[in-house]
Amino acid sequence: MGCVTTKTRKDLHYLHSGGSGIIWDESLCSFCKKCINECRYKANKFNKDNKYETSQHNCTYCLHCVEICPNNALSFSGKNYLDFQKGIGIATEAVLSTFNPKYVYHINFLLNITFICDCWGMSTPPLVHDIGILSSSDIVAVEKASLDIIKNLSVLPNSLPKDWSLRKGNHIFEKVWGKNPYTQLDYLIDRKLGNQNYILEEIF
Repeated sequence: MGCVTTKTRKDLHYLHSGGSGIIWDESLCSFCKKCINECRYKANKFNKDNKYETSQHNCTYCLHCVEICPNNALSFSGKNYLDFQKGIGIATEAVLSTFNPKYVYHINFLLNITFICDCWGMSTPPLVHDIGILSSSDIVAVEKASLDIIKNLSVLPNSLPKDWSLRKGNHIFEKVWGKNPYTQLDYLIDRKLGNQNYILEEIF
């Protein structure tokens, strides 16, 4: 995600919204403007009629405004995270195609794993305890190993927003967000970027 252009990043998040965008419920809105003050892309405003608007040109669909609203007046309608995951796979292939494969090595830092995405420009307490650093010449294998290690960990106290409820799921990320994180690996494999087989070798 960090290696693509702003336009591509916006397009990927638009896939996540299912093409329907951000929905404003005026009856729940207190007009506190927290969503506007906290938007790093300056992509939203209240117009002259005091109606909430989102700029399709500037919005990256990072969900910051939705999550930060204290009254749940903003929401995403028609989410399709599978299209988003597929888009991530396509973007990954495009980025990696610019390098000679023999010079590519993948490193995952399983440290300071937080509830929110780094695109928000802020942070929260770690969701789980620090694990370590994984590396591999296979991007799919190192992702699979990372997800497997994190899978059954417990959520640390005070790492989630107040009143956030865990969902049902087989992975901690699925319990937090309601989405299966392994689906992204399927799209990476479809694009022949690697395989899920791995052997862990600990180095101290």
